[in-house]
Amino acid sequence: MSTIGGQFAAVNGHVGVRQWSIDEITEPARYRASHFRNGTQRVAGIKDFTGSFTQELPHPASTVMPGELFQFQGYTGPGTSVYGANGRVYDSGASGAIVDQVTITWSWSPGEPSIQTVVNFSNASSTGLTDSSTTAIADAGTEILPTICDLQIKTGTGVGTVWTNWTQAVLTISANNPSTVNASTSCWRIRKPGPIDWTLSVTEDDDEQKLTIGTDYRILLYTSATEYWELLWGHLEGYTGLNVDIDSGAIISKTANFGMVSHNGTTLGSITLPGAGAAWWPPT
Repeated sequence: MSTIGGQFAAVNGHVGVRQWSIDEITEPARYRASHFRNGTQRVAGIKDFTGSFTQELPHPASTVMPGELFQFQGYTGPGTSVYGANGRVYDSGASGAIVDQVTITWSWSPGEPSIQTVVNFSNASSTGLTDSSTTAIADAGTEILPTICDLQIKTGTGVGTVWTNWTQAVLTISANNPSTVNASTSCWRIRKPGPIDWTLSVTEDDDEQKLTIGTDYRILLYTSATEYWELLWGHLEGYTGLNVDIDSGAIISKTANFGMVSHNGTTLGSITLPGAGAAWWPPT
């Protein structure tokens, strides 16, 4: 047993991790009966775990996207507080975790990272989560975030039209992964890959509705001067948060909200990661 700080923590195979967390829970059976004298009884029940990790990166690894299975190994840090020494590792086992959601945030807030990625995952196997203190995990990555000043959002065909005056963009890609518990899951809740969806909100300092509500758009979200997320198609559901404050004279802003359209009536849509070339969705 040890009491340590998290400054030397890491997640296996993932660069630029800023924070990771795990919740391991049970769902005990709960009931009341005459012989409990008005008390409540609990009996050990179904086990489950969920978790997340945050990266200072413009996208997760291509192998850790919603609906995909992977091995999560969360290293809390060296038990001796000496960098590189063995420490406690929480391990899902091979293909024992499934990604439920990935959220990427672009921000113009001064002093904040330009892009941040959060991966949410949960249990997918009948072996669940184990832990040991005989391993060390280190991050040998070299990636550095770009300055937000070099990044753009574009809409439309070809090279696209530059979106002006935006201050924040939040892209959330999710998989509705169905879960089950049965006689073969060893009392663990397991999950299988489910349908894909995405939403995008773009906040802008602008009182004009530059795009038309109810229309499907091609959207490019840049992560460098040349690489970008390409989303086909984004349905503009509406604008929210337009607030005009006469008293303070505050800058007027609003948020454009998009949702995934798989097919625009002519062409099947797609989701392509920055620099990937081939689309991640639809699967080939």
